[in-house]
Amino acid sequence: MHKEIFKRNRANLLERVEENSLVILFSGKAPKKTADEKYQYTPNRNFYYLTGIAEEELVLVLSKINGKCSEKLFIKTPNPEMERWVGKTIRKNEAEELSAIENIGY
Repeated sequence: MHKEIFKRNRANLLERVEENSLVILFSGKAPKKTADEKYQYTPNRNFYYLTGIAEEELVLVLSKINGKCSEKLFIKTPNPEMERWVGKTIRKNEAEELSAIENIGY
């Protein structure tokens, strides 16, 4: 999907949110199968619908305060040592490219 779709989805949601409100969405986490194995991960559908990102343990915060809407995406801090074992995590530039969210933090 194109990032403009996700941007429009967020704008549509924020139009319907009451003034002085927050929307907080979590991408989710795959449940453990055994001590070192997880079931296949599927992102929270609402999170994916608004960001286009399918990665575990991310958080999207949308706000509508005094008529001003804002959005922030929290990603995991890259850990090169862990990435050797569990795979690469999304970087700020990749998250911005996929979601069209400019305000990204850890």
